[in-house]
Amino acid sequence: MNLLSCFFQGIFRYSVLLFFLCFGITSTTILHAEQDVWMIDTQSVSWTRPSIADFAQIEYRQLQNNCWEPANAAAFSESHNPAVPLIIFAPGYTSTTANTIEIGLGITRLLPSDKSYRMVFWNWPSQRIVHALRPDIRAKIPVTVANGYYLAHFLQSLKPQSCVCLLGFSFGNRILGEAIAHLEENPPKENLPIKNPPEKLRIRMVMASPATDQHDFSEGAKYARIPELVEKTLILYNPMDFRLMFYPFLYDSETQINALGRYGPSASVQRKFQDRIEAVNIDSYIGIRHRTLIVLNTPAFRQRVNTYLFFAQD
Repeated sequence: MNLLSCFFQGIFRYSVLLFFLCFGITSTTILHAEQDVWMIDTQSVSWTRPSIADFAQIEYRQLQNNCWEPANAAAFSESHNPAVPLIIFAPGYTSTTANTIEIGLGITRLLPSDKSYRMVFWNWPSQRIVHALRPDIRAKIPVTVANGYYLAHFLQSLKPQSCVCLLGFSFGNRILGEAIAHLEENPPKENLPIKNPPEKLRIRMVMASPATDQHDFSEGAKYARIPELVEKTLILYNPMDFRLMFYPFLYDSETQINALGRYGPSASVQRKFQDRIEAVNIDSYIGIRHRTLIVLNTPAFRQRVNTYLFFAQD
């Protein structure tokens, strides 16, 4: 890592810590006492070179009485009931800690008040640190890969028969895809070995406006194993999405690489897994907009909450 990267990373780590200490990360949203909301923060560990040591240093916080209280992995594991759905939200590019909390709490307001669940905000270092957009967003690609390793390691530490819904928006979907891809990686990476997922771990996924490649689910592609390892995947895409219109500029390539969140998955997904993927065009609801809560407030998402987040049977 060069000096400039270290400098910026140090600034953001300090800023997050200062925000915690000075403001307590309180929320103006009053939650019901029984709501179970956590934040897992990877900002203080390596952004691009994950390791077991880094994974052990990831910060946990639990929202109690509308204040974020320090916690740890042991407390999370001991209090986790595998029969209660675990929803993990990965926000998109440029989401600050404050943004992640605001959007995450906004998601809880969209969910049925009579359902039990544990919500986790996956707070990854997605803040913009370079003025020029293209190099900055390109620099976030290895950050999402590293966070995919962290999330994979987290998933494989869960109790057997846990029900997990991975909910991502835009660039945050890369973290979810990387996590699933690494769950059964063979051979594992030397710096962060990932074991097979716990027996009978149930995973469903919601990819809202995903800033990933359209062909990523195709046979042999980066996320080709998602349809095999994930029970059901909902893709909310929008051909009118203004932000994702510029997705091809992410790459130096003469080949047009479109976003999954703009056109949905390509037709080359293995036939035997096609019924596990549901792609819904939401352009008639939101037009050109690219905002988490606007996307998740559409009937396309809200009508499917029970299926994807709460594991209802078809």
